[in-house]
Amino acid sequence: MGIVRKFIEFVRNKIITRRGFAPGTITKIMAKYILSKKAKGKKYQYTVTDEKGNVISTRTSARDYVGVHKGTDRAKGRLANAELRRCKIEAHRYFDELYKRGLMKRREAYKWLSDQLGLPPEYTHIGMFNPETCAKVVDVSKKYLLTMRFALRRQDKIKAHFEPNGDEMLNRIKESLTRFFAADRSEFPEGYREIEDCFNQLPGEPYPTIAINDVGNDDRMIEFYVTGKQYDVYHVAFKGFTKG
Repeated sequence: MGIVRKFIEFVRNKIITRRGFAPGTITKIMAKYILSKKAKGKKYQYTVTDEKGNVISTRTSARDYVGVHKGTDRAKGRLANAELRRCKIEAHRYFDELYKRGLMKRREAYKWLSDQLGLPPEYTHIGMFNPETCAKVVDVSKKYLLTMRFALRRQDKIKAHFEPNGDEMLNRIKESLTRFFAADRSEFPEGYREIEDCFNQLPGEPYPTIAINDVGNDDRMIEFYVTGKQYDVYHVAFKGFTKG
């Protein structure tokens, strides 16, 4: 039996003995306890305490199983085996894009996830999730990102450039991008049904460019550099307005 499994079984037995719960309810019981981690030489000491700070169990391991909240020794989640760690990484990979791309603020993203999963906000932390819940995080995040497949770079710089109408112009540019990337291309002419069919690599340009309709002016287009692609998300940089 691996060290993590031994530790979890040890905690399970301690909690069930103290609380009188039956096996199978360990996830709910664990929510009432705090897992902390401290460096101890080249190893880590994991400690489970109850709500009053009483130590329930401790375990020392050379493996770094969980992260901690900044400035504290409080673990972000529960001990995880390799499969669960992989699931959590995958969940963060997609979910974090919601606020990294500026689609929502970080706090708003967690509130959105809480609503999507039907969980109280205080329990909506990927570090607390099992593989099944992590899979749900990936699913709902992917579905949202499918309608928001762009990441617009240097938004603060764009806003500053168009002051005193910075907010209005930035929203106009983002709305134009949203319509372009969310469009149903099934009825488009052959050769224009994929987003990358619209890319144009001009001589001397560092990146491919795209020109899209300006939602604020039917006689103009907006040009962007396509600086890269991560997962299903295209990273674009504003180039300027041009005549349609």
